[in-house]
Amino acid sequence: MVVLWFIALAVIYGKLAVYSQSPEGLGTPPMAAVANVSVHPEKYTLAVYIHPKCPCTQATLYEVERLMTKVRDEVALSFYIFGASDAPSVWFEGTLDQLEQKFPDSLVIRDIDGEYSKSAGASVSGSTVLYTPDGVPVFWGGVTSGRGHSGDNLGSDSILSIARGLEPTRSEAPVYGCRITDDSSNNYLGNCSDESLGICPEPMKENQE
Repeated sequence: MVVLWFIALAVIYGKLAVYSQSPEGLGTPPMAAVANVSVHPEKYTLAVYIHPKCPCTQATLYEVERLMTKVRDEVALSFYIFGASDAPSVWFEGTLDQLEQKFPDSLVIRDIDGEYSKSAGASVSGSTVLYTPDGVPVFWGGVTSGRGHSGDNLGSDSILSIARGLEPTRSEAPVYGCRITDDSSNNYLGNCSDESLGICPEPMKENQE
């Protein structure tokens, strides 16, 4: 029995490890005007799309904060916080407070029913798009190394290179997070499950009365 228990445990953790490194995609985003993103006239603009109840969002915010210590003079920030049109105000409050504290100079927009996310093609929490002052997307993807994992990653490295006028490592990177614009996996008032695991599974649907 002990052997079987260890085998079962190994299988479970193996699946979690694979899942934590399973990214979502982000297709080539449109120009900023089409995505309804207001760009800074003199800096790059980094648009960040987040689901406030996704545990992976915290890793994204940590990495964005770490990145901005290096590119604050070259990059302006815009955050789009996903929520349903009938979501209570408390849905946004914690995230709004956090963004105000950590990114006081950023533009923060409530992304009602995911309209901004859909316009940008950002279907996953943690999706980012870096635009030039002319509104041209030059990088898109995530800035974490896995689901809920912070640390050095291709996305942050690429954004840093672009901001410094260097050749980027790549123009896109995988995104790890909850889906935020898919009706089949999120009823817009759902929640990410198993936060204690430190990974980000699909949002759970609320029980409907």
